[in-house]
Amino acid sequence: MLIDVTPLLLFRAKLYSLTVFIHCSRASQDRTIPLSTIAEQTRLSVEDVEYLLMKSLSAHLIEGIIDGVDGTVHVSWAQPRVLGIDQVKSLRDRLDTWVGKVHTTLLSVEAETPDLVAS
Repeated sequence: MLIDVTPLLLFRAKLYSLTVFIHCSRASQDRTIPLSTIAEQTRLSVEDVEYLLMKSLSAHLIEGIIDGVDGTVHVSWAQPRVLGIDQVKSLRDRLDTWVGKVHTTLLSVEAETPDLVAS
């Protein structure tokens, strides 16, 4: 008896594309994603995206909250994965941006509270 594994492979590919989309195209502070955007990226209908998200949540590939009223999902965590060279470069750029924001915040705090912060 032969089993057709094509639907399973397609579904796994959609799960993979969802996690890649979350990791690569969204900053950690911008993880509220419209279901329509995910539908475009995965080439699924919005109803199928909801099913994909529920499966991803139940398999602990992501953690988050689906808001059916607003048609969004807020992803608070995504399972780590191996990164390619381009993804490492993108991550480096995002970390450089973050370091700049932290430095700006430090300078602001030092300027506002010179007596509390020792240089």
